[in-house]
Amino acid sequence: MLLGVWLTMSRDTPAHWGCTVGDLHFAIHPLDTFPGERTGVGAVRLAFTVFDIQALVRCLEESGTAVLYPPRDTGFFWSTAIHDPDGNVIEFTQLCDQWFEHLATRRSQGADVVARWRASKA
Repeated sequence: MLLGVWLTMSRDTPAHWGCTVGDLHFAIHPLDTFPGERTGVGAVRLAFTVFDIQALVRCLEESGTAVLYPPRDTGFFWSTAIHDPDGNVIEFTQLCDQWFEHLATRRSQGADVVARWRASKA
C-alpha cells in the first residue's frame, strides 16, 4: 500500500491481484496462468503517474526503499524508479501541466473512457 495502489485478490478464474486506478482496471496475473514459457524478472517495466515526485521519494526513502536515481526533469515529466521485491523496475513520473491540459481537452470533447464506453452501447 506504500504506493497507494490497493490490490485485492480476485477469486476469478484465473486468480489475480487487481484494483481500479483512475478509469482503468489494473491487474497482476501470476505467470503460471499464461500459456508459453516464463519470461523471467525484468520482462515488464511498469510506470505510474504521481503528483508529487519529491514527496514520493521522501516516503520511499523513509520506508527503506532506495530509488535507482534521483528525480530527473525531462522537460515533459519528472521521473525516478525503484526495484520491486522481485527485481523488476518500477518507474514513477510526474507529468507536466500540458499533459493534464491535453487530457482535460480530450475529456471535454468526449474522448475519455466513460464517453467511449457509452458510445459503444448506443
